Amino acid sequence: ENTYDPGALEVPKIFVNGSEFELPDSIFAKVTGPSYPIGYIIEIPIDEFGVGVETLYGLIPGVYTITELAFDGSEYWTSVIDNPTVTVYSGETTPATVTITNIRAYHDETAWGYLPDKAITFYDVDEKLKNWGWTNGLLDETRTYVLDLYAGAGGNDIDNGLLVGTVTVEFNKELGTVDVTYETDSNSNPQGMNYEIKDAHLWVGTTMLPLTKKGKSTCSPGQFPDEDWYDMNDDYIYVFHIDGFVGQNIYVAAHAVVSVPD
Repeated sequence: ENTYDPGALEVPKIFVNGSEFELPDSIFAKVTGPSYPIGYIIEIPIDEFGVGVETLYGLIPGVYTITELAFDGSEYWTSVIDNPTVTVYSGETTPATVTITNIRAYHDETAWGYLPDKAITFYDVDEKLKNWGWTNGLLDETRTYVLDLYAGAGGNDIDNGLLVGTVTVEFNKELGTVDVTYETDSNSNPQGMNYEIKDAHLWVGTTMLPLTKKGKSTCSPGQFPDEDWYDMNDDYIYVFHIDGFVGQNIYVAAHAVVSVPD
């Protein structure tokens, strides 16, 4: 008499680059093979770290195929299955493994700092400037100003934009120093989204925007002379220190490229 010595199949699930607020409680996958010729649906619970695993025992040896089923918000993740078709062998002490990885989809957005009552659109600086965004001023007293950092606010309409963080400007008029900190709201905003700062450019000066050699205002971030002011950055914080404005009023235009979830 010959009988099968059954095997096992393990299905780990990993979410990458997402926050705990975005993760589903569980996902479902379909397993098809000798034990389940018409397919069998398994549920994989997901913990707060975005990890889960489900193991099937007592399987008839043979070839099995695993597919992930759609879940709420799955359109925002790229799903990668390392080897969707795997062979379960008879009597193996180690289960065959198929890992499903979901990577959060991101894209880059232009962002500008916005200070209510002091924000001036580029068009209002010079009607030839067509890009959206703001310079802010005059900043005329020693104090801390907190600008909202909006991404994708085309037409200067903050209702169409995404609030991704803040730009804090600490201005000491007597000493002429300006300390500017970009910081995203990653993992603390109500949506729990990760906003990563990919790049930052800063204008601090006595004119609304930097001037070209022809004396024209420019809102091109590449023309912002921030290289010598740069102090520190990581994925979520940029810091600048500027001096030389003793007794002067200033304008601040804060630009960033921010990676936001699709």
